[in-house]
Amino acid sequence: MDSFTIGILQSYTEMLSRVQDSSAQLRNSSLTRFVWIVAIDGFAVINMKAYSEGVLHRAPTRCELTFLLIPWLFSALAAVIAHFFVDEAAVKDLEYTIGRVFDLQLQRIRTAEVGLEPEELMKVLNDPKWLNERAAVTRSGKWVRRLELTSFGSLVLAFIGSSVYLLAAM
Repeated sequence: MDSFTIGILQSYTEMLSRVQDSSAQLRNSSLTRFVWIVAIDGFAVINMKAYSEGVLHRAPTRCELTFLLIPWLFSALAAVIAHFFVDEAAVKDLEYTIGRVFDLQLQRIRTAEVGLEPEELMKVLNDPKWLNERAAVTRSGKWVRRLELTSFGSLVLAFIGSSVYLLAAM
């Protein structure tokens, strides 16, 4: 029974490590998308006046230029904020994983020395402390995802809004 319990704890520990690796890859992908969104928004902001002059065949009014720039600026701001939230979520995730793996390794050592009953194993795997920690990590990840969708959605809306306005004003 003890070797079976030790095997379960080892498997769970290895799974946590693999999940951490996958999370790191997903975070890197998100960070890359944020950089691209900010770059596209920045390009649009820098070139909006010249682009709108070319389309409208006149200089845009301040009101028109403001109307055209606000969605691009909002998109960039959302991406920058999301970028910082990714770092916060990564720290929480790493703290959770390190703490949980350490706790499981201690349980493995304890099991090898004195044994662990199946009920105790279930208590270890479903420890409320770690379930609450995981829930906090999940919540912060959801906020990052919302900000990512907001920044990308704003980028799309900025593109569509600018295009429709400039085409309608021609």
